[in-house]
Amino acid sequence: MEDPSLLTLLQYILACGNYMNGINKHRGGAFGFDLNSLQKVNRLRSNSKNSKKTLLFYVVEQLEKQQENFINPKEDLEDFQLASKMPIKQI
Repeated sequence: MEDPSLLTLLQYILACGNYMNGINKHRGGAFGFDLNSLQKVNRLRSNSKNSKKTLLFYVVEQLEKQQENFINPKEDLEDFQLASKMPIKQI
């Protein structure tokens, strides 16, 4: 993987998912994720009454706090827009 920002983003998503699944008795302590699960990251929302943030929003927010200029929207989002049009098996 060539893009360090994407790698870092995936690492954070993995850590959050492992935490949530690790404490969930119904998941049996499942760890890791497959690429199809990434589609859910932007749909999974906080159950807090004061917040309707998605998991993706939370992860990016945390990364921006820890790493200045983590995302350069003009450059980074162009790649994501192209990738979003591709079938997941090609990525």
